[in-house]
Amino acid sequence: MMKTLSPIRIAKQVLLGTALGDSSLGKVSDVKARYRCGHSVWQFEYLMHKLQLLYPLVGTYELRVRIGRSYSQNPFFGVRTKSSKYLKHIYDDCYISGEKGIRVNVLRRLTPIGIAFWYMDDGCLGTWKNTISSVGISTHGFGRDSSQIICDYFKEKYCIDFYVTKGGGIKTTNGSRANAIKFIDIVRDHIPQCMDYKINPASFRKTRRPEIQDGDVLRTLQKCKELFRNEYAFHDAKEKLASWK
Repeated sequence: MMKTLSPIRIAKQVLLGTALGDSSLGKVSDVKARYRCGHSVWQFEYLMHKLQLLYPLVGTYELRVRIGRSYSQNPFFGVRTKSSKYLKHIYDDCYISGEKGIRVNVLRRLTPIGIAFWYMDDGCLGTWKNTISSVGISTHGFGRDSSQIICDYFKEKYCIDFYVTKGGGIKTTNGSRANAIKFIDIVRDHIPQCMDYKINPASFRKTRRPEIQDGDVLRTLQKCKELFRNEYAFHDAKEKLASWK
C-alpha cells in the first residue's frame, strides 16, 4: 500500500503515529513547533528508516550522539527538525495544556501506516510457546481515561478488543489470540525487516539485541548524510563509537 501513496501522505502518517509514540513535538513559538525523536544503537536501522520517510515533510535533521549519559552505556542517536508551522498544527492536535493527550478525531485520522509506527515506537509482542499471544501498547503517559478512549477506538474501527492494564497501558484481551493476530495483520505490511521482532515470535529474541558494529553505523550515517545538516556530528559519532566497547 505504501507504494501507491505519495511520500508526503506517508510522512504525515509516520509523523502522527510516532508523535503518539516515543517521539515528541516541542512548541517553539505561538506558530511553530519542532519534532524530536531518538533511539539507541539497537534500533538504529529503524531510526534511519523513520527519518527517511519523514524527510519529504520535515526536511533535514540535527543529529546528536550520546554515550554514557544515562543508565545505559549504549550509544543513543537523537535528532530534531527545524521548526515549522505545520508541526505546530500537529502539536496542537497531539498536546493538551503542554502534555501529550488523546483526541478521538486524531485517532480517526490514523491509517495502518500510522498505527504501525505507533506500535513500533511504543508496542510490544507477547508470546507463549513461540506463538503470538498478545499485543500491548505503552499508553501509560496518557492516563487511564485516555487509554480507555484508545481501547474504544480499536474496538469501533477494527473490532479488536484491548483493555487497560493495571499499570495504565493497553493490551489485547487475555485468552484471545485472535485480537493480537488481527492487530498484527493490520500493521504487518508497514513493519521493516529490522523491526520484525515486533510481529514475529520466531525472530523476537534473535533480533532483540543484534550484533551491530560501529563501522556499520558510520557507513549508514554516511549513506544518509543528506538527511543531516550538522556535518560535525559525523566526526563526533566516529569518536564516540570508537570508544564504545
